[in-house]
Amino acid sequence: MNIKLNHENGNATWEYENKTYSFPAEDAFEYGGYIYISAYSGNNELSHTVTDLKGEKVLSYTSHTLTMYLNGNGNDFPLKNIQGTIMRGDDICIMMKNEILIFTRGTENVQRLVPPTGYQFYYFKYEDELKVVCTDINGGSDMQFRYNSQTNSWEKLSSAY
Repeated sequence: MNIKLNHENGNATWEYENKTYSFPAEDAFEYGGYIYISAYSGNNELSHTVTDLKGEKVLSYTSHTLTMYLNGNGNDFPLKNIQGTIMRGDDICIMMKNEILIFTRGTENVQRLVPPTGYQFYYFKYEDELKVVCTDINGGSDMQFRYNSQTNSWEKLSSAY
């Protein structure tokens, strides 16, 4: 998938099934069949949007509000300090410093994950497995972890950098 960022008009543009899609964007990338778009809103706040390849919004968020879309209708959730999102199939993973909430596409909360002891969530790794980078709350090195769904726990992999 080739996403073109046009900095003259501030848009991300891509083609899918012989149709062109375009959204206002500062940055954009494709992962797992979804387009992740970042843009500044009218009040100079960074907002994020995730669409499917056909340009239909799946979710949008700022640091304090999440909107999930199903069949074009949006449902707002007042979440604070959103660190990031990642789509895992039809699941929507929302990261805050002290938890990851996992919703189905129909906005049903299905799971809540907490960070490994002594860490806070920092950002998602966009890889096949659910991986995150966490910051050490005591000032140590940032570490990379992988979620093991069979043991419902985080496995420490390596230093993040």
